[in-house]
Amino acid sequence: MREIHAASIGILKNIGVEMRNEKALKIMHEAGVEVDFRRQVARFPSSLVEETIKKVSGGEWALYGREGYKVGFTGREAHFYTQTEISPIAGKVGGFTQYVLDLNLMERREANEKDVIDSIRLADYLENIKVVGPSVSDQTLPPKLRIIHNAASLVNNTAKPGAIEVFTLDDLECVVRIASIAVGGIEELKTRPMLLTPVEATSPLRYSSNVLENVMFLAKHKLPITFYTMPIPGVSAPVTLAGAIALGNAEVWAGAVFAKLLNSEVNVGLGIRVTIFDQRTLTHSYAAPEHQLALIASLQLLNEFYNVSNRRVSGIRTDANFPGIQAGYEKAATGLSVLLAGATLVGNLGFLRSCDTFSCEQLVIDNEIVSTLNRYVKGFEVNEKTIAANVIEEVGIGGNFLLHKHTPTHLRSEYWFPELADRIGWDEWKGKGEKDALDKAKEKVKRILESHFPEPLDRDAQKEIQKIVKEADKRLLR
Repeated sequence: MREIHAASIGILKNIGVEMRNEKALKIMHEAGVEVDFRRQVARFPSSLVEETIKKVSGGEWALYGREGYKVGFTGREAHFYTQTEISPIAGKVGGFTQYVLDLNLMERREANEKDVIDSIRLADYLENIKVVGPSVSDQTLPPKLRIIHNAASLVNNTAKPGAIEVFTLDDLECVVRIASIAVGGIEELKTRPMLLTPVEATSPLRYSSNVLENVMFLAKHKLPITFYTMPIPGVSAPVTLAGAIALGNAEVWAGAVFAKLLNSEVNVGLGIRVTIFDQRTLTHSYAAPEHQLALIASLQLLNEFYNVSNRRVSGIRTDANFPGIQAGYEKAATGLSVLLAGATLVGNLGFLRSCDTFSCEQLVIDNEIVSTLNRYVKGFEVNEKTIAANVIEEVGIGGNFLLHKHTPTHLRSEYWFPELADRIGWDEWKGKGEKDALDKAKEKVKRILESHFPEPLDRDAQKEIQKIVKEADKRLLR
């Protein structure tokens, strides 16, 4: 970790990062960053980077939902989210996941507005999902309109905090206005932020003008920023994992330095996701073991070396096209390893095939996977009551602990009980219709969507948001 840190510091000092925004470059230049205005490259003094690391290290902050809902980032507890990751390529077609797996039709189809709302309502209900992001976007809308429509759907269909990735400053201003209306004003949003809007570097060593505009806007309003990067070994980063991590580490700290120069009080999260590109098939491998190794190492770096509180990672991942054995073992393995490495914000629940397809049933299954992973991470307490020497003495040699009051007292807190997984015998399973986890997930999805309708915003707030959406539609379609 020390060697990777030193390499990242050297990259920032000697090579620098392209920051394609004149205003951003002037701000950095005035703060002591060496700026080549012609090439739009900023080289960061080591002392300034180290100072920023101290400011980010150990900070505690929170996201807020409605009705007193709070998700705290203390650097210890992990929280799970449903927002998909989108790239500039995906952004050109409206961002977010394009497809849903429709098990009634047994086929994949393009998502519509109902799918957007259903995915949000479902995530709002499931207890292990703490931060809700749009899982799909309405493919019947023109691409330019999808992010703003998703933001409006999000704040009206969940009481939990939200996460949404935004490309342009125009979109971001609309999204923040929508969030402000949902919580009662911009000042309330500043003190109780309800939306996490990650921003991404473009490897190798670049920040686009629109991303820097977004950072300046978020910092001005003291809204939390998560800097994220996805270097691809052998394509946009060195082919070696250590080299790709050193590069990505430099990229996210460049963003953090800029944010803290803008506003020392802004809360910063970081995420480094080394993305594996299979050069035999020219495809992105979402569950490759090298991908996982790099994620674990990046999390160790952010957790143990830098002590960053919000360590974002996509951790519940699969390359499978359909819920089943492959999806199950890949999601469990990828999820457990990042939790044990110290992730505090973990996605991407409910997704299949490298995040290009969303499944309501997979989201319900992932909720149970997360539940069992949390049990691993929780561990168990060792104290006088749990060692229970007095109970052992009372029951004695050859006795039975089943009827002792100690057993029901500690049963629920000590053990995990599945809802979808089977622990019954063959005959009983046959008698109950031979249902597997996917069958049970289908039934649970149906029950939730038929009965769970989160309290909507009041009518005045809904009208204001719809006015913003209509104005944006008119402006963006000119």
